Amino acid sequence: VVLTAGPGELEQVESLSAQLGDETRHVVLESSEGLEVFARRVALADVFIAGSTGTLHLAGALDVPTAGFYPRRRSSTPLRWQTLGRAERRLAWCPGEEAAERDLSGIDVRRAAAEISERFLGA
Repeated sequence: VVLTAGPGELEQVESLSAQLGDETRHVVLESSEGLEVFARRVALADVFIAGSTGTLHLAGALDVPTAGFYPRRRSSTPLRWQTLGRAERRLAWCPGEEAAERDLSGIDVRRAAAEISERFLGA
């Protein structure tokens, strides 16, 4: 697992890294060499998992398998903002109607992880 940190995100990513501990092999990659270098690294990924951000869409444009998490806000749905990769190379989740617009806690992360493993990692 590669955890990426863009400008100003390193502290948050290091916090996530600490939560993963030794149970999940991972590295932290601070992206400080520009978009071209970052895009080359993304192109090597087996699957790119992220919120609905520019980096998720970069991965989709490179046809890297994507797993995206979208807010419930009507203008931000996966239907509208799905990645550009082939349909079989993308998964998306959005919380139910009961969730606040930016509250992603309604997404079943364990179920999402199982779907990611099944679809993209052959597990």
